[in-house]
Amino acid sequence: MKQEALQDPKEAKFYKDTARGRRVYHVLRILIGRIFCALTGFSYEPCEIKGQTFLLLANHTMDIDPICLVIGTKRHMRYVASANIMRGPIGRLIAYLVSPIPRVKGASADQTVEGIRYNLERDVSVAMLPEGNTTWDGETGYIPPRTAQLVKESKGNLVTYKIEGGYLRKPRWAAFRRKGPSRGQLVHEYTREELDRMTADEIYRHICEDLYTNVYEVQKTRQACYRGKNLAEGLDLALYICPACGKIGTLKASGNTLRCGCGLEAVYTDTGFLKGTDLPYDNIRDWNQYQKEWLISHEKELVAQIEKPFLTDTHVELYCTEHGKRIRKETNAVVSLFGDRFEILGPGETEPMVFLWKEVEKMGAFRRSRVFFTAEGRSYEMARAGGLSGLRYFALYRTLTGKSYV
Repeated sequence: MKQEALQDPKEAKFYKDTARGRRVYHVLRILIGRIFCALTGFSYEPCEIKGQTFLLLANHTMDIDPICLVIGTKRHMRYVASANIMRGPIGRLIAYLVSPIPRVKGASADQTVEGIRYNLERDVSVAMLPEGNTTWDGETGYIPPRTAQLVKESKGNLVTYKIEGGYLRKPRWAAFRRKGPSRGQLVHEYTREELDRMTADEIYRHICEDLYTNVYEVQKTRQACYRGKNLAEGLDLALYICPACGKIGTLKASGNTLRCGCGLEAVYTDTGFLKGTDLPYDNIRDWNQYQKEWLISHEKELVAQIEKPFLTDTHVELYCTEHGKRIRKETNAVVSLFGDRFEILGPGETEPMVFLWKEVEKMGAFRRSRVFFTAEGRSYEMARAGGLSGLRYFALYRTLTGKSYV
């Protein structure tokens, strides 16, 4: 279908936006490709994607993964991106230049799925990071099985692409970046004929296997260094249960060290591993696995705690989306977490806003400072300067509502 023959203004705009995106990517690769690689430590294995139209899936290690894919594949794709990056002047510029397919955190993905299909049907390739979030612990996170069904029902090939090392350059929880290497490589390209012969379960298995990585398993042999300042600052956003005393919310990070009041100390090194006397875990992935198991084994105790909060967060801002506009509802509020609910109490108020865990429909996080959730059909956002542990909120939400958490 040629653009000049289009009658629908929306269709004409779609093709115009796509053409603009192709030009932007071409300029990016030529003008800043080598500079980007030199500044970020990113390298890639040369690859050739054979399909004209394809859905590319990649693991999510750092915020600049989409730029790595543009440079590493040398192909134009329309990216699925968080709606949050399209806020403000810079966000609106990004939206104008490359027209991402928006994904709203903590809300239904139905519109995003339709956007992906719409593009593929019109021979515009799409790139998606199916974990939805950068990894908290260096291991590829949960990939929804719905991803495989989308592949099965859509047009074009499936391309899987893996990035390694990016997590250690800027862990999701970290306050500061580090200097060190990351590398990208195409894992596999599945033709439409191959996909048609597979079941959705088989496609899902291939996706999970192709995109899986555990940075600490890689680091055991590579021992690459990622140097920076205050390496542990923010680590208490990812690690929130002490394996020595078994208490939740008692870990505090500063400088290069994570500490608990019980005496436990862990030093974060420039290889990403942890060191300390009698420390049960030498890496964040294994420690986080312990946290998951702890929550499962203590589920009944947490659910039963409805009189006194088992955890609180202070200096939290609450926003609500009303009629498409983001409106601040509370500032400098206290969030108290109970077994059946969480309460948000603003300064000077006597009655808190109450959200029952079972009535929260969706919950997600953006980077290291924001938590999103949907309740009673309304979208909310909690934010805090300095960081708010989205990992902890999501883990508790899944556990306290009886949902699987892996």
